[in-house]
Amino acid sequence: MTAPDWTRVFHFRGADVRTWSAIDGDTIRVVADAGDGDRKHRILRLDGIDTPEKHSKHQLERDAAEHVRALVQAWIDDLDPERTFVYSNRKPEKFGRWLGDISCNGVFLVHMMIVSGLARPYHGEAKKPWSDDELQRILSIVVTDQTLPRAPKTPLPPVTLGMPKTPLPPVSFRSPGNDEDDGA
Repeated sequence: MTAPDWTRVFHFRGADVRTWSAIDGDTIRVVADAGDGDRKHRILRLDGIDTPEKHSKHQLERDAAEHVRALVQAWIDDLDPERTFVYSNRKPEKFGRWLGDISCNGVFLVHMMIVSGLARPYHGEAKKPWSDDELQRILSIVVTDQTLPRAPKTPLPPVTLGMPKTPLPPVSFRSPGNDEDDGA
């Protein structure tokens, strides 16, 4: 799975979000405070995944689409707003949606949906139809903390980055087969 290019993102905190609603399994409506009393309305298309379509001709696919939508809605309803971030590109794509992802405590929704089997990777190629076996498997998925894990309600321990407490030994560069220093 290719990581998004976070150098070109618009993002806001979950604490700024006033409403979340899953339109379908890979599209979420977000209304957030933008400051100065303004509100940003975004249709966020979860980037890099495909889920069953709710407007399919096939009833089984429509049922699976509603199942995935309900699971995504349950996940976003349970987010801790203080540790949630919404990431998206700076401009909408051709259908007016903003491609992006949602993370809570570093756990990304797109990744969880692929790993759990609720979605499959998608990167703009022609979509292949969902098989009945895939749709039945999706309908059998029940949300547990292992399927779409909830972010912990207590803060994670701090991570310290930096030099090790004991210094590393100096490095000596030698030519292969030469036991003498290179003069440095």
